[in-house]
Amino acid sequence: RLLIGDARLMDLCTNLLFPFSWAIGAIKKNDEIITRSIVFSNEIARGEIPASVQKLLSRLSISSSKLSTNCMVQGSIEFIRRFCDLKLCKLCPLEQYAYK
Repeated sequence: RLLIGDARLMDLCTNLLFPFSWAIGAIKKNDEIITRSIVFSNEIARGEIPASVQKLLSRLSISSSKLSTNCMVQGSIEFIRRFCDLKLCKLCPLEQYAYK
């Protein structure tokens, strides 16, 4: 913790540890592991919002305060990867809401 700082440690937990533990729980069909992963991930304060997500929120006229958890931020990043980065604007379910 001393070497990487609290914020980076929380990012690593959110991006790696919790999704991995959730996947293990799903593979083993262990609801307790899945539930604990979700509970712990929701207890971590939301970190910084990346510029790419800020840009998406701006285009959709959504306040960054609406992304209250790290899971929501990670979901936004995944959304950007699946639609924006691949230039799949016509397939995007949010296309009609975005400013051009």
